[in-house]
Amino acid sequence: MLNYRNILNVVLSVVNPYPSPTRLWMGPRLVVVVKDPNQLQIVLQSSKITTKGFFYRFLEPFLGKGLFTSSGITHKTHRKLLQPLFSQRMIEGYSHLFQKHADKFVERMRPHAGGPEFDVMFYLHDSAFENSMDVLLEDKNDHSIDYKDVPQFVRRFYNIAFTRLRYVWLHWNYLFQKTSFFKDQAYMKTIASTMIEEIMNTRLPEIIERIKNNKMSTSGEVRVPSMMEQIAVMIDDDPNCLTVQNCIDHLMTLVATGQDTYSSTVAFTCMMLGAHPDIQVSLIQMFCTF
Repeated sequence: MLNYRNILNVVLSVVNPYPSPTRLWMGPRLVVVVKDPNQLQIVLQSSKITTKGFFYRFLEPFLGKGLFTSSGITHKTHRKLLQPLFSQRMIEGYSHLFQKHADKFVERMRPHAGGPEFDVMFYLHDSAFENSMDVLLEDKNDHSIDYKDVPQFVRRFYNIAFTRLRYVWLHWNYLFQKTSFFKDQAYMKTIASTMIEEIMNTRLPEIIERIKNNKMSTSGEVRVPSMMEQIAVMIDDDPNCLTVQNCIDHLMTLVATGQDTYSSTVAFTCMMLGAHPDIQVSLIQMFCTF
């Protein structure tokens, strides 16, 4: 039975006998599959291939027109604006937040040590989301949407997107809007949008006032501002660079995609450390020397 967990393996088994690049038809949609890393580099670095594929529109109801779904000149312009948010200085400045949430993640898993196997992703999704909210939005979860509900909404949305990808008849909006998937998607979009908008309404005025007063620190110490704070600085410097909706879409994209990539990366790391206990011991010894 084909499901979203093994769809990648099925696609790989279909295209593996053929050289790269090769064509793959998904219903009426032609997909060009590139397997060679050198060819892939040419495609990704091309200034001409800037339009996202048809399937990205399945993500737009939740992510809006953020960096992950936008195309062409909009994507190029906004990517240039937001690129400094991921500089080495910024990442290093968030290291204390990464450490805080890593410690919380370890404590959540500690009761399972020496016990039967369990799904680490359950803990990672929550940890990733809390970390993202700290880094991106500098938020304390004092609004009407509880954090504990949002990670499951993100997972459910991805499942719906993959379901649309699998079943060709759901590509047609008219048919999709008649299904329970559409109702679930609309509900989750409302919840996510409400959360982001509430945070922006409560945090942005404070941040903008702080910028105007040149008080980027509340403790007198030098700190790296949150990403929403950095975006607010951009808008203060150039009010026409991003609209309010642009900000909502980019923040929603960073929250949703950050949760997925963070969870997958740490899950694979945990799996490999578990499979190679000698490396795990060496890693522990290395950290104990600091």
